Amino acid sequence: MKGAEKRMEAQTTMQGRMVKCYHLPIEEIEDLNVKYEAAKEKLNTFGHRLAGRLESELEFTQLLQSTKVFKKLTKCMLDYVETCEKVGLSRWGVDKSLENH
Repeated sequence: MKGAEKRMEAQTTMQGRMVKCYHLPIEEIEDLNVKYEAAKEKLNTFGHRLAGRLESELEFTQLLQSTKVFKKLTKCMLDYVETCEKVGLSRWGVDKSLENH
């Protein structure tokens, strides 16, 4: 990208609820998968925090911070919340200090 950041590719669809679709580079998804596979034996279950108590679901949120896709995922989440605000689905606001992480 050499000094300039690519524009986020996203599509917004409103059909009662809002759905956004983001395009993420496959290399970044593969990096996440490789790191997850390497760490999954040491990860704790996350099932107790999910509906249905799925014991097969593992807690990997801390792992995300070490992946190539983390920054982009964070931007997608911020974009989603900002879009909710623009269309009147949210009134909580976005902490702008998170944009620089």
